[in-house]
Amino acid sequence: MSIKKFLMLFALPLALVLGGCEGMTPDAGGILPEFELTDATGAGTNKVEFPAEGGELTLNITANRAWSIAVAADWFAVTPSSQPNADHKSITTQVKFNAFANTTGEARQAEISISIEGFGDAKLTVSQLAEGQVATGKVIYYDNFDKGTAVDNSGWPALDDFVNPTGEAAEGVTYSIANVQARSNSQSNNSHSGYKDEASGGNNAFFRTSGVLTINNLNLAGQDSKDYTLSFGCYRSVFGDTDNSFKASEFHVYVSGDGEKWTELAYTRPADEVSSYGTWNLATATFTLKEKPSTLSICFVSDLVSSHRLDDVKLNIGGGGAEIDLSQGTAIGSGNTTPSTGEPTSLKEVTIAEFNAATVDNTTWYKLTGEIISIAKEDYGNFTIKDSTGEVYIYGMTNGWVGSNDKSFSQIGLKVGDTVTLGTLRGEFNGTIQGGGNKVPAYYISHTAGSGGNDTPVTPGEVQEISVIDFLAKSPASNVWYKLTGKISNIASTAYGNFDLVDETGTVYVYGLTKTQVEKNDQSFSSLGLKEGDIVTLIGVRAVCNDSPQVGSAYYVSHVEGEAPEVDENVVKISFADVANRTSLSETQQVWQQNGITVTNDKGASTTDVADYSGPARFYKNSNLTIEAEKEMTQIVVNTTGGNKYFLNLSDGNGYTVSGSGTSKATITLDTPTKSFTITGLANQVRCTTIEVTLAE
Repeated sequence: MSIKKFLMLFALPLALVLGGCEGMTPDAGGILPEFELTDATGAGTNKVEFPAEGGELTLNITANRAWSIAVAADWFAVTPSSQPNADHKSITTQVKFNAFANTTGEARQAEISISIEGFGDAKLTVSQLAEGQVATGKVIYYDNFDKGTAVDNSGWPALDDFVNPTGEAAEGVTYSIANVQARSNSQSNNSHSGYKDEASGGNNAFFRTSGVLTINNLNLAGQDSKDYTLSFGCYRSVFGDTDNSFKASEFHVYVSGDGEKWTELAYTRPADEVSSYGTWNLATATFTLKEKPSTLSICFVSDLVSSHRLDDVKLNIGGGGAEIDLSQGTAIGSGNTTPSTGEPTSLKEVTIAEFNAATVDNTTWYKLTGEIISIAKEDYGNFTIKDSTGEVYIYGMTNGWVGSNDKSFSQIGLKVGDTVTLGTLRGEFNGTIQGGGNKVPAYYISHTAGSGGNDTPVTPGEVQEISVIDFLAKSPASNVWYKLTGKISNIASTAYGNFDLVDETGTVYVYGLTKTQVEKNDQSFSSLGLKEGDIVTLIGVRAVCNDSPQVGSAYYVSHVEGEAPEVDENVVKISFADVANRTSLSETQQVWQQNGITVTNDKGASTTDVADYSGPARFYKNSNLTIEAEKEMTQIVVNTTGGNKYFLNLSDGNGYTVSGSGTSKATITLDTPTKSFTITGLANQVRCTTIEVTLAE
């Protein structure tokens, strides 16, 4: 994210970054420098590797500067060795490398320099194997999923139309794809990527619920080697996790010779630093096939829901590693249904204590019976059951076996107090035992109705009076009621009554407050006459949305008017509680105005149309946000809601510092007062309730 575009945009996927670059002149005639070195697949590279017998290899150089190559070796030649470019136009030149046979008995290597006019040198390594060695750099299959650009039109498209296979083994390849989307956001070459100089960027594959991607029938018939190297870019981002470092145990890779028996590959990947955001990096698996089949299939399976991404899948000849006997594989599914073995034919009936004591297992199905003590999500079927031996959380259940979560839980009509029998795998998430959610959800078998009926809203029994910090520590439950008292702050919607509730222990978001207990929000909040600063007492349940805690089903008890805050004439605020302050809206721009402040949200180049939302407003990822005032500003406070997924994430920049970035209140302090401040390319979607501006005196 930046406040203004950089003056220099270097298209250097690998060569210049690795080789170093000195004496740069960033701008010539107003045209920004460009240099890119790519192999035959279109991937960035900094090396050329020949087999022992020599031959010809081709690279592409794209540049808008003149360049020349100096060769300091007599065993290969480069044609052409230079390209003039007086007009600074972008020119792609096909450069051929020809090597003689290597009869020295040893591998050899040379480094050449590519000199770019006024821009320094890029380094390129040329190597050749000795007789009998197997080439490890030969790419026989590559896919960057960049056949066109994926666009979010009220939902991202399926990956099927964006596969882009190249290489010798790609002939006849097919794909089986289940619950995997093509996405052009969070690109593999972003600033946090561990392999950004080699990554394709563009689209990537996003694994949703029970996501499976299978690459079928890679053609190995023309390959002599049994040694292979598989590499792929991968990324993990679980909303709400403070540690989103990639875990190979959650993302599986299988290979098969016949598409029925599969063997899981072990792979290595550089460790990520512990952080709340995901990091792209390149994973590598080397293996030796005991018997080389005519075709090879590769299957990628995610254990998580909407958390893993994949890009730049590449298969190379050579490398070698653990020997794999493909005839000894097991069935996992082909990617056109689910990663499981299909509907279970037998279940192991156990108590909840026995289930909890079992290990995580993707193949053993258990039969559990227990009383539903709380329901966290009615759509996906997230709830807790107990028996005489213990309790366990069920992360998703469907109405009978379907293999993926089709949101059919509500069709069953289950309620708290019912005793349910279900089938499930033994799962685990962040160290917490659960049923369901481990690739496939649990499924309903039968139930016995409990007392209480299905009438809604549920009448609270004993209501526990509680502080905000203690409320936040509770587990989500639709039938356990709490009384909270706190100050109203940061009203996000005056229609539904969405606001922050603040007491001396902390802050929690109230997702809707009504005058009385009702089944559905009747927009009666405005009739209460509540305002920011008032002290309100309410009753609600511990709910969750996008992994962010909140008060749900809340209704009013009483309130005390708060003291009118002291008015600082130099502090003005704009609210996004409703559309009253929005002055214009189009597909590419929305404008809000209040109290002398103008907020403009412009669609970015790779962003979907601007959002038609208020209470709070939504400013999409990669879009641009400009805050303007009639007088010069010294400070800007951006108040947001919806959890850290939707907070403003902005680092210190040239001319400003940021405090509270990644929290619900981000404060931008300007070094020099200004009437206009622009954030170019939001790092994530921001759900904004208000913006406060401090004006210069």
